[in-house]
Amino acid sequence: MPITEYSWADGKKSVTIYIDYDEAMNVSADTIVVETNTESFVFTFTGVDDKNYKLLVDKLSNEIESGTVKQKEGQFRIVL
Repeated sequence: MPITEYSWADGKKSVTIYIDYDEAMNVSADTIVVETNTESFVFTFTGVDDKNYKLLVDKLSNEIESGTVKQKEGQFRIVL
């Protein structure tokens, strides 16, 4: 299932993407993946409903060096 709703915040050295998902803390860490290249990233996970979720953002304005995902109560946070 495509993820179409998210928000983001620019920092001095990184960007954080916020994705609301009520059951974020119940998602198995084994299914959470963020893949990056210099100009784009893909975030995927398998939800508690066994559906595969995906967010693809390409053509970013600055290069990405790496990406990490944090599970928070009701939310995923991707830091690039």
